Amino acid sequence: MGGGPRLLDIAARYADGLEAAVPQAIVTPERYAETVEVMRRKVDGFGRDPEAFGFGIWLICIIHDDDAVIDRIVDNPLMKYFAAQFGRFNMDDWTAEGEQSMMPPGYHYAQMWELFGQTSEEIRRITASVPHSMARKAFATGSPAEISSMLGAYRDAGANFVGIIDLAPLVEGPAAAQDSFHRATEVLRNLKGVRALQ
Repeated sequence: MGGGPRLLDIAARYADGLEAAVPQAIVTPERYAETVEVMRRKVDGFGRDPEAFGFGIWLICIIHDDDAVIDRIVDNPLMKYFAAQFGRFNMDDWTAEGEQSMMPPGYHYAQMWELFGQTSEEIRRITASVPHSMARKAFATGSPAEISSMLGAYRDAGANFVGIIDLAPLVEGPAAAQDSFHRATEVLRNLKGVRALQ
C-alpha cells in the first residue's frame, strides 16, 4: 500500500496488487490512471500477468452534506496535524498545488515521523501553521453523491477495489458515528449505479 517508486517496483515484482491512499499518495484520477499503466508494464516486464494484478484505493475523506461542517472539521487541530504529516506522502506535491509543506524537504512520515518525539508546543506550532486551503486539500471532501463520483472516477481510471475511510467522526465524536455510517452506505449505494465493476 503506497505510491512511491521503490514500492511500485517491489509490488510489480512480488505482490498480487497495489493499493494507494487517495489523495495522499496519488492525488488525482488522471495520475492514478498513469500509475496503473506504469504498473501493468512493470508487472509484464517481470514476466507476470498484468491482468492478474489488482489495483485499489482507499479514499481518505470527510463526507457530509453541509460544506460548513466540512470546513469546521478540517479546521480542527487533529485534521490540521494530519494534513501536515500525511496530507501528501510526497511533500513536493504540495508545491504543485500552491501550498507550502509544513515538513522539511525530503520528509516522509514513514521514515521520519517521530511519533512520541514531538513536544506539545511543536505540535501546536505545526497545526497553527496549516492554512485552511491545505487542510481542505489533504482529504477528499463532499456530500455522499460527490464522494461517489470521485470513487467512480478512480474506478474508471483502473481501480478494481475502492474503499472509503470517513474521518469525520474523529472530530464529531461517537454520537456522529451512526450518521457517518449512513452517509458511507449512501456512497456505496450511489457507486453501484455509477458503472458496474468489470
